[in-house]
Amino acid sequence: MPQATATILGAGAMGTALATVLAENKYQVTLWDIEKEVVQGIARFHKNPRSLSELTLDGAIKAEADLVKAVSSRDVAVMAVASGAVREVAARISSVLARNCCVVCVSKGLEAQTFKTMHQVILEQLGAAFRYQVATLSGPTFAHEIANKVPTAATLASERSNEYSKRATSAFSNDWFRIYETRDVAGVSLCGVAKNALAVASGIMVGLGYGFNTYAWVLTEGFRELSRLIWKQGGAEQTMYGLAGFGDAIATCFSEQSRNR
Repeated sequence: MPQATATILGAGAMGTALATVLAENKYQVTLWDIEKEVVQGIARFHKNPRSLSELTLDGAIKAEADLVKAVSSRDVAVMAVASGAVREVAARISSVLARNCCVVCVSKGLEAQTFKTMHQVILEQLGAAFRYQVATLSGPTFAHEIANKVPTAATLASERSNEYSKRATSAFSNDWFRIYETRDVAGVSLCGVAKNALAVASGIMVGLGYGFNTYAWVLTEGFRELSRLIWKQGGAEQTMYGLAGFGDAIATCFSEQSRNR
């Protein structure tokens, strides 16, 4: 049986960390990035000079600057670019993705012009044929901890349970990385956006010197608003209580690793 293949689009911290997971799971991994320094560093020294630079990458992880070459004939493609670049990258790969490719989005946020989630943006660009082949992976997943094999769990959201969702789950599952599937794409996507607002609020409270009483009050109100938003967008309220909601928010609001706190 030929070795499974995957491409990570975006060699930032999360893309690099997830590449290590896929390599651990016996995938032949390609990391694509627009920065020549990053591609050359990975190709020559098995190190990403921009992100997680202390990490020596597995030999199964290759680097590629050509986007078409990076995604052609791959079993799994992971969207890990910044949210502002998701539409452009998805449009560029739409005509060259293998018809049976599974697409996993780890980019979080809303598109500035349309307020659409990254999952929605990807589907718009790839077209209806890929509707049930796109999934969103979210949860308390700090890249540095993933790369160092700290036990981690995340939620994978896709519209259907099928061979593609199972392939995505299998691709990332091992002894230290656990995946839980859900069909609530809207809820998981919105949790990935809202937790950053909660983290900013928590950082403001810390900066102003407020105590935990205020902290707990503001975060509780934030979760209340999030549950209403999820419900209005057709998601399941219980998603907020899982890894994509509470789990991600706890990590983002309380950890010193958080960029938004």
